[in-house]
Amino acid sequence: MYEGYYSNSPQPMQQAQEIALKRVPGTIQHVDMDLENGVLVYEVIILTPDN
Repeated sequence: MYEGYYSNSPQPMQQAQEIALKRVPGTIQHVDMDLENGVLVYEVIILTPDN
């Protein structure tokens, strides 16, 4: 939906996934970009080994 919004970042979604996996180990199930209160945010759903 907002892909390519930041022209300076060639792969912002990829960067969001890398950051999320550094904080929460597991397997990414879904990634979404939303506009919340005028700020673009990524929602990353991660399946952890503990489920």
